[in-house]
Amino acid sequence: MWYYENMNYENIHNNLIKRARVRHTHTSVFYERHHVVPRCLGGDDSTSNIVKLTPKEHRLAHKLLTKLHPGHLGLIFAANMMYVGRSGVSPNWLRAKVSEQLRRVWSNPDTRRLRMDSIYKSWESQERRVANGKRMRDHWSNPDNRKNHSVILKNATSDSEFRAARSAVSKLAHNRPEVVEKHRENTSGYWKNNPLANARRQALKDRLTKLSEVQVAEIVRLYKIEGWTQQQLADKFNVSRSCIQTKVKSS
Repeated sequence: MWYYENMNYENIHNNLIKRARVRHTHTSVFYERHHVVPRCLGGDDSTSNIVKLTPKEHRLAHKLLTKLHPGHLGLIFAANMMYVGRSGVSPNWLRAKVSEQLRRVWSNPDTRRLRMDSIYKSWESQERRVANGKRMRDHWSNPDNRKNHSVILKNATSDSEFRAARSAVSKLAHNRPEVVEKHRENTSGYWKNNPLANARRQALKDRLTKLSEVQVAEIVRLYKIEGWTQQQLADKFNVSRSCIQTKVKSS
């Protein structure tokens, strides 16, 4: 409609941010952290790039960003996540709209290539990998984050449309030889030339050596006879799941 076409999205977004910077926050109101310049556009986590918005304002801000940068995959994904509730599934109308946007964007082979190149390039930076690792460790060390993610994932994967779409995307990526080859090269290079990867490998070996032969025998018995899961065994013996997996496979 004409009044949507003539909207100044940049002006609306800037006014929203300006109002958030100068207002006084209240403890009785729930706020969410919003990156003024999104990380996918080069923004950082500095205080000057963070404002507090109400959930409704936060959804509006991300919707405006998709209007200012049409076709940007990162912004489309972020806007979609603004509407995902604790059930982990967006409303049907929103899923349909976002899916159509993604289909239009991914139908362009140049867009797919640029997106994959940007992902691979971002992981070439040692500083970027370390920062991402720290951010992920801080996030997953919070029990509430782990619990919320588990609930969202269980509810999302119970949706047949979600499972079908995820399967289709995975098959599409693995049917492209250049993607498979690039992934193989990056994985091989990561383990061979990355000091951080070597440290992780050594840490895994150290954890493996801490288990006695009696403990290993008990792990195998519980897994193969009693039907324990790898996560249950990891919690019982205070080791990682990868450690349990290695012992079970080698037995």
